[in-house]
Order: sequence, then C-alpha cells, then structure tokens
Amino acid sequence: MFITDVKLESLQEDCLAVVPISKPCAPVFASVLTHQACSRIRQLEDAILDDPGGRGVAHLVQRGDLLKACLTLSHSTSVAITTGFPCLVQYDQKQETDGLPGALAIAQSLLAIGKKVTFISDTSTKAVFQSCVDCMLANGGLSSYLEVLSYSEAEELYSRVHSPFDCLLAIERAGRGVDGCYHTMRGVDISEFCEPVDDLFLQAQCNPAVTTIGVGDGGNELGMGKVQSLVETHIDHGRAIACSVSSDLLVCAGVSNWGGYGIAGGLFVVRNCPTHERYVSHAVGTVQDPQPLLVDNFLPTNEQTTALLQHMNTLGIRDGITHSLDQSVDGLPLQTHLRKLQQLRDIIA
Repeated sequence: MFITDVKLESLQEDCLAVVPISKPCAPVFASVLTHQACSRIRQLEDAILDDPGGRGVAHLVQRGDLLKACLTLSHSTSVAITTGFPCLVQYDQKQETDGLPGALAIAQSLLAIGKKVTFISDTSTKAVFQSCVDCMLANGGLSSYLEVLSYSEAEELYSRVHSPFDCLLAIERAGRGVDGCYHTMRGVDISEFCEPVDDLFLQAQCNPAVTTIGVGDGGNELGMGKVQSLVETHIDHGRAIACSVSSDLLVCAGVSNWGGYGIAGGLFVVRNCPTHERYVSHAVGTVQDPQPLLVDNFLPTNEQTTALLQHMNTLGIRDGITHSLDQSVDGLPLQTHLRKLQQLRDIIA
C-alpha cells in the first residue's frame, strides 16, 4: 500500500516496486520506484558487465546491488567517495586511469540531485586528484567544487564529528587482503603506497546509519570482501589478491569506470521517476510536473571524458595494463569507453 495526501489517479499498484535497502543491523527501510525504472537499471547492470579483459567478473556480480546502490544514494545526504589504485610502482606517478573518471561521474550525478560530496584520497595523491576535480570544473563536468581530503584529514574529521557521512563509496580503490596487504592483479604487494581507508569501511559495518558501496572489476578492490570466496575461486591469483573487507552493496563491472557510469546513469533513472521522487519527498505537498533532468548532468560527455583522460595523462597517470599515456583505460582505447558511455545514454534516455 502506498499512502500519500494526494490521490494519484494514474498510478497502478502493480506498477510499483518496493526495494528494501537497509542494512541487516538496521531497522527495515525500503524505497519505491516503478517497475519500468527497475528494468532500465537492470539493463545498465547488464551493460557494465561486459568483460573485454576476460577477468571473469560475471562470477562476482551481486544482482540487484546496482539498483540498491542507486536508491541508497538517492536517500543519502552526505557521501564520501574514495578511489586510487597505485599499481604502477615503477613510475613516479603510480595511479592508473581507471577509477577516478568513474568517481567523478558519480560525484557529478550526486551534485545534480543536491547531495554533499567529499573525496577521500591517499596523502600522496591529494594534489593530483584535486587537479582532476579542477579540470572537470573547468570543462563543465562538475557543477560545483568538491573537497578532497587526505586519509589523515578524514581521520581528523571522524575524531570531531560522529558519522560525518551516511554513505561511503569506494571505486577502484585498493582493498586489504587477509594478509593485511594490498595487491595488484598480478599479486604485487603495493601496501607501502596505500593508506588504510579500509578502516572507515570496517567502522561503518556496525553503524546502521552508514551504508558502504564498493565498485570494482577484479576482486582486489575495497568492498570485494563481500564475494571473497568467489574471487578466490574464479579470478586469476584470487587467493593471493582477494580483498577481505566487505561493503554492504557491491557493483561489479568489466571496467571500474563503467561501474561508476552505471551508478551515475542509475541515479538519473531513479530521480527521473515521479513515483520515487514523490516517495523521497515523503509524499507531502502539491504534486507538480517535475523539472526535466538532463542526462549530461549525470553522465559525462565525450568531450569531458576525453579532456579528463588527457589531463590525467599530463599528470603522469597511465593505463594500468599498457602503461600508455594515450587516454586508454585497462588496455582499451578511448573509443571503446566512449561507445560504452553512449550505450548507457541510450538505455536511460
């Protein structure tokens, strides 16, 4: 039963989907949207699971978690996003091109619906990430400034404010293994370059007011502890590289950036659903025709994506597989990623 103070003549009960999104340790809470909106998000989930690298990510997918992640973010107030995988240890700049573009797409989609967004990075990458935020501000890929905190600054914030964020999201963030170390897909130990952002996720596990979301493509990313046994079984070097730190929700993708784009597109679908918007507003007030949302305020344009990757390359951030500085990500050329973005646009338009 859906109760409001205004009769909705056109709404059929069987059009509604009620989706529980609370943590097991929290009071039961669910969100509402139409089955049509759910169907589009399922299409997004299928699209981002393309696995051109053949890593076997389909074995790790948690069906329905993309939908729950989008709904959780829709109901959130303040979101912290963390990314960073220093896998290129032989270079001065050790970060790769996967992760940050997807993180910035999620950030922009959250800003578009009025959320407060903060980035948390390793101390060594704070200036680099801030430069990329400035790049997206300049080309219209972000609508407002994003604060970037180092891990130590985030720790200090937590010492002053209890639960400063109601959602923590990690995308392509190196995750701690059972041995306490961080590993690349080939099993190289990169622990000396990783600060323990995982600890924020562990603290949140027993806090019913904070939901954690992980996004990854290989099994060694923060949040993949939710499917640790599957990583150990199905992913090359799985026993050595598997992350042991879980997230409440896990979005798997063939490329982590695609997972970020999938969340951004899913937020467009969710917030473009009048039924969900009515629910978010607690079903009070006069029903008005919603202002149309613009896809470009959620998913980056080709020009913005290209400009960001070019800027990352000028900072020395390379493709994590080919080590090239040619706007490629995970061994795939720029055009492959632009085609994926267009596929997602076509689904949500």
